[in-house]
Amino acid sequence: MHKLAISVCSFILFTVLYVSFLFAATESDDQKLYLSIDSKYRTKNYEEVLKQTRTFLQKHPSSHYADQVYLFRALTLIAQNQFDQAITNLKKALEVTKEGSFKSMIHYNLAFAYFESKEITKAESLLESVQPAQLTQENRSKFYILRAKVRRHNQNWPGASADIFRAIENSNNPGNKTLLQPLVSFLEVVLEPIDNLDQLE
Repeated sequence: MHKLAISVCSFILFTVLYVSFLFAATESDDQKLYLSIDSKYRTKNYEEVLKQTRTFLQKHPSSHYADQVYLFRALTLIAQNQFDQAITNLKKALEVTKEGSFKSMIHYNLAFAYFESKEITKAESLLESVQPAQLTQENRSKFYILRAKVRRHNQNWPGASADIFRAIENSNNPGNKTLLQPLVSFLEVVLEPIDNLDQLE
């Protein structure tokens, strides 16, 4: 009986260790491929990003990295002006993500893709779902710039102007004239219709 108990314990221990090994191996392969995608994206090796993200999603569809991989794929497609495919991948990222804060980033990029596809109403609706406080400072600045563009398109001049000021406030280096000049120029374009309004008499 004593020997049987030892054998059962040994079998259970071996099984636990074996399952743990398999899980670790899967996680290792999962993470390794994700990090490779991240590296390829940062160096703008877009062909490899598309190739590796496809492989990743085939091998690890339920991975906790899946939402970020869909985002990498979408951002690569946006960089190549393939907005329809980018939108498809961003929608898939929304379906699988469990991170509330990550949804704001996906909503922003989806709004950007719709804006570039001239679907302004959809872009405007999605921007309402973005919570700027959940974005990094740099991304908040980008959010306000995009919303300013949407508001300018809709001739909401005061709203567009306010968003440009918010973008400047959230820029990483508000004192950098090189970075600020495009925003200032945009602000001048936005303010022109307000300057041209008839005076009240």
